[in-house]
Amino acid sequence: MSLYTRAGDSGQTDLPGGARVSKAHPRVACCGAADELTCALGLARSLCRRADTAGALRRIQETLIPLAGELAGGSPDKPVDQGEVAWLEALTDQATAEAGPWTGFVLPGEDPPSAALHLARAAARRLEREMVAAGEAGCDIRPALFSYVNRLSDALFALARRKD
Repeated sequence: MSLYTRAGDSGQTDLPGGARVSKAHPRVACCGAADELTCALGLARSLCRRADTAGALRRIQETLIPLAGELAGGSPDKPVDQGEVAWLEALTDQATAEAGPWTGFVLPGEDPPSAALHLARAAARRLEREMVAAGEAGCDIRPALFSYVNRLSDALFALARRKD
């Protein structure tokens, strides 16, 4: 089986359910942003020094897979829910408590793990913007997905400050 299909050479792709759309479609943009975020999280996970952080980043990556499928218009087996949002809030609170008070602007790049976490945070913000644009273009996106991605960028900021 070949890795390439040539089916997308015309700038079109398939969504779950068989709809053929432009690769510039808002749902496709969301999927691309989710993929970029998942990759950035993989880089951060490969560099982090704490096993608990590596585990948290893996859990987030595994949550982004069904989230991306839902953004594409599919029905995931395990949809993101408020429990995952609450878990991110707890992760953020714990990392913030360990990092100490935030005193102002943070310049990314103090060390490789922190820089990678900031890169993932910026990718999460891109995904959030793409989701908002898709919603404004008429794509139905559940509120729990918006909450999850919004909390995710906060959690990544807190983990970066903790220098994991």
